[in-house]
Amino acid sequence: PITLTDPSGRVVLIPAILAIGAFAGGIANLVSYLLSTPNCSWTWESALGSFGTGFIAGGIGTGVTLLIAALLPTTGFFSVAWVSAGIAGGAGGVASTIFFNILTGRPALEGGGQGFIVGSVSAGIASRIIPLRPGPAPTLSWTKGWPLSNANIGPKSIDTVLEEIMQDVIGSVSAIIIGGDSP
Repeated sequence: PITLTDPSGRVVLIPAILAIGAFAGGIANLVSYLLSTPNCSWTWESALGSFGTGFIAGGIGTGVTLLIAALLPTTGFFSVAWVSAGIAGGAGGVASTIFFNILTGRPALEGGGQGFIVGSVSAGIASRIIPLRPGPAPTLSWTKGWPLSNANIGPKSIDTVLEEIMQDVIGSVSAIIIGGDSP
């Protein structure tokens, strides 16, 4: 909504969150390509291919992060938001790395540990910077929202979008610095 409020307590549409992660992965991989390729060697085809590879890997990583966050229990150790975010983000980082490797012809598990660390740290930091407001978790619906009870979804679903953007920015910059060419 224009006022950025969501009285139902539901989160923005799942496709919107997936698109944020996909575009972040695409942009990160494109920037990595541009930084690692001498100016005279750039081609539009390679640049678009780099964006597309990162887009797919970033979208898959974001989807896995959302799925794991929804499946984690909400009690005990997992009730701490940054712990749950870190575990879910780490799983998403591994998934993103595996699909990136498959798309680029590398061994599937190469850099999986690095993907887990980057995903965990970026998600944990993002959850601390932008804490989600407490409130009821909705039931799963592709058109009405996503149940992230661990993350304490509240009446302003913009928090979830901001956390996703923050996580993607931190993760993308970290991946470019550490890996040189992974989303």
